[in-house]
Amino acid sequence: MRNAIEWGPDFCFVVAGINDSDRKMGVGYYKENMKLIIELLLEQHITPIILEIPSYNIKYSFERRNRIVKLKYLVSMLLTWSDMDCIDEYRKAYNEFIEEQGWHDKIITIRSDDWNPDGYKDNRNLYDEGQMHLNSKGYFVLDSCIAYKIVMQLRN
Repeated sequence: MRNAIEWGPDFCFVVAGINDSDRKMGVGYYKENMKLIIELLLEQHITPIILEIPSYNIKYSFERRNRIVKLKYLVSMLLTWSDMDCIDEYRKAYNEFIEEQGWHDKIITIRSDDWNPDGYKDNRNLYDEGQMHLNSKGYFVLDSCIAYKIVMQLRN
């Protein structure tokens, strides 16, 4: 991380929360880690570009796990009061958190609706076979959206 910061970029793309939501780590854990990441970037005068958690197939991700992992995730759900499909909980927590911190005009958020409103159900087939991570076509679509958002930011 230090090498990247010393390089002096204007922007940093942050993908966080997908694995947290999959593992039911809880919105408190997610918010605290996002706060640390965003604070560090803003202190270094780097504009964070945050990817809102996309609509991946969170139920399928759970179903394909082995019994021990499923048990861990279920225990985590109980401890963190997470629903099986907690993506909207994380999105809501992110939005509230950014508003609380007053960062809405200091960061760029790439919303799922900006590039992939149908998530893993999108007929463009943007996800890999696990329906959690993007394939090369999905990254191309996402990259195009990121480039557009940066251009719009620079124009303003």
